[in-house]
Order: sequence, then C-alpha cells, then structure tokens
Amino acid sequence: MTDGISNEQSSEIMAFRRDDTPLDQLLRLTTTSSVLSNVANTIDSSDNHACQCFLEDCLAQRDRILAWYSRWENDIGGSPALLEGHGFPFSNLSPTDDLFGSAYFFSSCDNARLLLIFFNAMRLVHPLIYQAKALVSPYAHNKLFDDEDYLLEGYYADQIARSIPYCLRDEHQSCFAHLSVILVTQLSKTYIDLRSPGRFMWCQEGFEVIASIGFICASHLKAIMLERWIRAGLPGPISISAADSGAKGERLEIPSLPSFMSFPTAAIGLTSQGANSKP
Repeated sequence: MTDGISNEQSSEIMAFRRDDTPLDQLLRLTTTSSVLSNVANTIDSSDNHACQCFLEDCLAQRDRILAWYSRWENDIGGSPALLEGHGFPFSNLSPTDDLFGSAYFFSSCDNARLLLIFFNAMRLVHPLIYQAKALVSPYAHNKLFDDEDYLLEGYYADQIARSIPYCLRDEHQSCFAHLSVILVTQLSKTYIDLRSPGRFMWCQEGFEVIASIGFICASHLKAIMLERWIRAGLPGPISISAADSGAKGERLEIPSLPSFMSFPTAAIGLTSQGANSKP
C-alpha cells in the first residue's frame, strides 16, 4: 500500500462482516476512495515507489468496486431499465437523450440509491487512476491509458445524469431531492474537468429545477459552479442545444467496460471532438 494507507488500515476498512449489507460494503469502499483521494493530494511525485504503489492501490480499488457490483447486482434489484414506458420523466428538466442517453428507471428506490452510490464511486476512482498513471513513468505519456480513464469518468457521470429524472419524479422527491443536489454538484465538477459545456449547462438547469421544488440551496450551488466554470477559462453561459450541438454525432465506445455491466446503451456521451479537448 502507499504511505497514505497502511496494510493494517486497509484491512480494517475493507474487513467485510458476514452481516454486512450491500450498502455497508459500498460505504466501506467509498471510505477507501476518500483516503486515496487524500493520498493523491499529498503524495511525493519524486518518489517512484510511492507513485507505483498508489497506482496499484487505485487499480485495486476500481476492481473492488466492480466486484461489489458483480456480486450484488441481482440481489439489489438488477441494473436500471430505460424510463420509456414507465411514465413521463420530470417535465421541467430537459431530456437526457442527446447528451447522456435515455433516462433510467429503477426497480425500487433502494435499487436506485445503491446504483447511484456505485456510479459515483466509479466516477471518483477513474480520475484517481488517471492521476496515478501520470505519476508513473511507463504511463506518463501514454494517451491510450489516459484517455481510457478520462472517458470512463465521463461515462459514469453520464449514468448519474440519466438517473436524475427518476429521482425528481413527484413520488420520489422526498427520498432523492437532497441527494440530487449533491449529485448535480458533483456532476458539475466533472463536466468542468471534462470541458463539456452542454452537460454543464444541463446541470445548471438541474439546479434551477431542484430549487423550484423547495431546495433553495440549489440556487446558491448553481452560482458557485458557474463561477468555477468561468474561472476555469471556459465559455460563458450558453444554451444546452448550442453547447453540445454535436452530441447527436459520433459517440465513442467505452473502453474496458466489464462484460457483466448490463446498462442500456453501451456508448459514451462524448463526441470525438470533446474527448480530445481535455485540459
């Protein structure tokens, strides 16, 4: 393990108990990701051994999260279905189809909650892998490896976005409106990093919708995220359609998506131009 996580700490965090629920295990995995994120901010980039260990830790963390999904998928209600045929999605939010893929429908609120945590865990671990690879010399200038995790970060962010309409349906708002505020904030940060204006503007609209149902803090977060977007030197406010007018064009296939991942639509919502315009 890296200097940031000792073997003893890792064993203690990841010591699943017989009576652990899928949620218990997923939260333990989330804790490990938080520790790895702290390591990423403090690691000595000149220490080759530490950097190699950090990369191995990040890859192992990704594999543990995927193993969790493979183990529990059927028990937690399966993968999401498409919202089509399950009623109209939240009407005040722009459709997700062109930007992310068709909106999702879940077998239950518990199923949705667990899959959202899973999607977010994967969204967080891929930038850590990207950062770790950049620290290790064999990977430092290998765009193939960099692009893979760059794309997968966007892919899992898109899966969360496809879930937001379900969360904001009238019958689910009491369970998911607060979580939606947190998730849309996290998505905004990802789409700033990926320089995806259409997706970012969809998140801005999402904040407005959430604020309109009584979560006023969403308006404040919308302003904070817009300021962050501008500080990153990215274009000022534009419409969703103008921002990602090319979203209906060629989509990039997801690299290294495990065969057991059975989410509807296997293509990532990034145009080839967007994928090559990372910072």
